[in-house]
Amino acid sequence: MRGASIVSALAFTLALSTVCGNPEEEDDPVPVDTLAVPVDTFGGPLSTIEATFTPVDLPSEFPPDFPVAPASTVVSASTTPDAGGAYSEISIATEGDSSESYAWYRQALTDAGWQVSSEGQTDETRTLHATQGESYVDLTVMPHPDRSDGWVRVNASIWKAGT
Repeated sequence: MRGASIVSALAFTLALSTVCGNPEEEDDPVPVDTLAVPVDTFGGPLSTIEATFTPVDLPSEFPPDFPVAPASTVVSASTTPDAGGAYSEISIATEGDSSESYAWYRQALTDAGWQVSSEGQTDETRTLHATQGESYVDLTVMPHPDRSDGWVRVNASIWKAGT
């Protein structure tokens, strides 16, 4: 009789494992894109866009004449004064493509009196170096590495003499 109990227990265990499955052998669940959220930014129909960025305020010592494109979000900014001036860095996120954003920043810097002394391009990444007296800006515009197509990251290093 004891043999029948063991066989029954084994049969029950086998049936239970077939019905319940082994969690270690199950396929991974389908990943869910947690960054895509419905956002009503224009009062129109809802659209799905990437999650928004957390904006930061510019430091009080940040160069006030450095242009920031409309509808952009400053995601990091810093300024460190030194004996001859101040060194600032900024990172900006915006919707658009690299070429359009680059053209906007190039024109805005030129309009603000900066002289573009060199430019470069590798794939969709564009760079420029501009000067204004002893001050300089190094600007890079590229597709945003953490977002889908249609997002751009702009990084700039600015050294302003005499501030």
